[in-house]
Amino acid sequence: MSSARRFGIFQLTLDPADPTRYMIVIDGQSTPMTPVPLSVRARRADGSLETVTRTLFRTRYGPGAR
Repeated sequence: MSSARRFGIFQLTLDPADPTRYMIVIDGQSTPMTPVPLSVRARRADGSLETVTRTLFRTRYGPGAR
């Protein structure tokens, strides 16, 4: 038995009316992605730290891109 991690890659089509939703190929319906806020500490050019916050989006298939 292999202990390798396995994953699948899915190409999703964004809903043209709302880029935070994607189309399901099977039924053609639009499904919302789940927003996931993420904050990290980043070093500025002057050496100080700042908190940078972004929102990532997840689908039922894994992370999405927006």
